[in-house]
Amino acid sequence: MQNQSINPQDRLCFAPLIIPLAIGFGEATLKSRNVCYQLYHHSFKADPILKFAAMQVAEATANVFFNISQPVALELKEITGKEYRYFGMCHLHEEQHHQINTPNIVSLFQQIELSEEQRQQAVVVVESIFAAYTEAMNSFMDFANQQNPTLQTKILAESVT
Repeated sequence: MQNQSINPQDRLCFAPLIIPLAIGFGEATLKSRNVCYQLYHHSFKADPILKFAAMQVAEATANVFFNISQPVALELKEITGKEYRYFGMCHLHEEQHHQINTPNIVSLFQQIELSEEQRQQAVVVVESIFAAYTEAMNSFMDFANQQNPTLQTKILAESVT
């Protein structure tokens, strides 16, 4: 998404994959659905600490995604005159101002001591969900390359020069 030599619309062409219901339950949305399954699997009836770990993975991933997609959304807005709220500043602002990020809540969570078993379980939760997000993001790139086959050639050519 950060390669500004590529049209911003092409850099966000994977958008339908983010919400599987937008284009159905086919192969293209398998990886983004897996993120939902992993979040559910590691949160449903889980220890509240593990639910918190799962939520923090989602928050951290969202912060990275929105910090990268927001400049692309602004570029696209300049071209089209349309607001891209999901990718733009509005969503990024909302992500950064959740109650969970207030100093008193952060301090409360920092004071919690985990047992060794909880720590090990939390590591499994975090690694599993980050792996699912990584696979989903890679599938977005694969989708973008399939939509615009010259995109991959352009990226490769720029990486060699």
